[in-house]
Amino acid sequence: MRRSDVKPIATSKPQAAVITAGMSRELRAFIVDLEDLIKHRDEGLARGNRRLSAAKESLAKGAAQTNEYVHAHPWKSMTGVALLAFVLALLVAPPRDG
Repeated sequence: MRRSDVKPIATSKPQAAVITAGMSRELRAFIVDLEDLIKHRDEGLARGNRRLSAAKESLAKGAAQTNEYVHAHPWKSMTGVALLAFVLALLVAPPRDG
């Protein structure tokens, strides 16, 4: 749409003042909503960072425990890995004709 195609709205000065006041209220409400959104975003980021740190700690603890178990029971570990690989191979392999 070209600027020359836009027709001005025929309003009186009191109507224009009411429209402007309404737009001003809406703009203030929009700014307040935006500030609330930013505040909640910061709180959400902090909460997410705390959860991420907790997950990293839990993962590190689990990896250390797994490492200790594998070193203490190498044959049990290898048997479990071989069994898991066999089952996965059966599930992934294409069906045989015949």
